[in-house]
Amino acid sequence: MKGQVKNNFYAVTSILLMVVALICSFFMWQAAGGKDWYVLLIAVIVLILFPLNIILHEAGHIIAGQIMDMQFVSVRIGHMLVWREEGKLKFKVSPAQSVAGASTFFPKSPENMRQRMLIVTLGGAICNFIYALLLFILYFALSHHSLLTFFAMFAPLSLCEGIVALIPVVLPAGKTDGAVAYGLIEKNADERVMLAVLAAQGILNTKTFDEVPEKLLFRAPMVREDLPARHAQLLLQVQYLLHTQKEEEAKKVLDRLGSLYDYLSEEAIEEAEHYRTYFAGSFQPRNTPLYGVNELETELAQRLKK
Repeated sequence: MKGQVKNNFYAVTSILLMVVALICSFFMWQAAGGKDWYVLLIAVIVLILFPLNIILHEAGHIIAGQIMDMQFVSVRIGHMLVWREEGKLKFKVSPAQSVAGASTFFPKSPENMRQRMLIVTLGGAICNFIYALLLFILYFALSHHSLLTFFAMFAPLSLCEGIVALIPVVLPAGKTDGAVAYGLIEKNADERVMLAVLAAQGILNTKTFDEVPEKLLFRAPMVREDLPARHAQLLLQVQYLLHTQKEEEAKKVLDRLGSLYDYLSEEAIEEAEHYRTYFAGSFQPRNTPLYGVNELETELAQRLKK
């Protein structure tokens, strides 16, 4: 199935499943009595402002990440961004929104990255399926209560979210979980770059750039320049080249990264601009989650003082 055909199939399937899920949710409310209008009203408000099905999906990724020894970095739900900084959770409302939800992590170690990422990738859909199964059982097994009805109304939507996420397709906003999982199993180029980046981050969690094999960052397969993993790879190349004092090469890679700003997230642009200040002579080291990056930042600041 060609790319555009896949995208059309995905769009039609997503809409149909969402319509069916909404109809099922409405009939579940009616079957519970259909008198508590406030339950239906609150459910609609929650669906619009804080979609429980998407929150559950991202929670599944985060839980799977914790189980697979991954460090939580950030989660985006619509326009809301929550991230961890210096051990504290922070949040902001951002106008930028490319996807309904997204979670980011870095590994605490580089071992078994393919297997670990496969579980993390599938974690969102698994959480959706567990929630849907559990709430369906409770809804049909117990006497109807307004609180139970409210949460049970999101069971069809949660089931829909899990199914749609597993359809393997590449969208303008990025790959679905199903496409990433398929790429991990098939060892596709995109996922190989992602795994190389994660392996490097796993090393840098406790060690320095001296311990990162050069081939890990510079011999990965060529992939599309609009991929987030490619942006992370280029940033790691900049950091590695700065560490090895190949500043001219580092600047060339940084300029290459700068040419991709139309594809970069806010966070990626901030990272690139941060290292651009080094070449402007105004570099200020930060406290980052990765030990190896902290060592590099201290090293760069000391170079500027000489």
